[in-house]
Amino acid sequence: MKISTMAAVAILAVFVATAAHGAPVAIGAMSITAGSFFQETTMVSPIPFDCIGPNTNLVAGYIGNGGLGRAVGDPDPSRIVGFDFAPGLPVNIYTAAANLGDTNSPAGTIPGGPVPSGVVDATNGTVTLDLSSWFGNAGDADSPEGSAAVSGSWDPVTHAYSLSWDVVPAPGLFVTNTWTLQGLAHPVPEPSAALLVLSAVGMLAATRRLQNQYETRRDAGPEISRGL
Repeated sequence: MKISTMAAVAILAVFVATAAHGAPVAIGAMSITAGSFFQETTMVSPIPFDCIGPNTNLVAGYIGNGGLGRAVGDPDPSRIVGFDFAPGLPVNIYTAAANLGDTNSPAGTIPGGPVPSGVVDATNGTVTLDLSSWFGNAGDADSPEGSAAVSGSWDPVTHAYSLSWDVVPAPGLFVTNTWTLQGLAHPVPEPSAALLVLSAVGMLAATRRLQNQYETRRDAGPEISRGL
């Protein structure tokens, strides 16, 4: 059967569209450019982050050592982000597999979580993240503040994301803490648009060659045609 050029182009268009808008893709790098903290009943409005550390790539490993007992007036320089919960009480954020040790608990007594990881979905414009290793440290007291199911919006063109989650930090503390994050989430590199186009051109060329071979053998005579 003769395959028309238009049919081949249609098939290639489906191929390119599928490759460009497939399943969710793992996040390769994730920075923080802004964010805030809000505690219901005790605050009128969210507290924005006033310090963002030089390393905020959440999916590159654990970051910071906020549980090592930094003095209240000496915020951890390797923190992810920081802000003042109250005058003289800065909060430092770090990620860890478990509590690193503070005045209230021996090292490792408070569980954390795995290295943050997640996916972005270009089709639905969403980001999903496991941020259960997120810790807050205030006045040398650590509190797990993360969630294993953080989600929000993601722009596949600019890579900008915005997400938030709620958490009740400890048993008996009946207030909800709300965290928000904004920044850039870059997916693990996929084949570039140019590579997709080259693949499409290659498929089209192969289709044309097969069609030409068929037509050549058909024109050569019925005996050859029957052998196809």
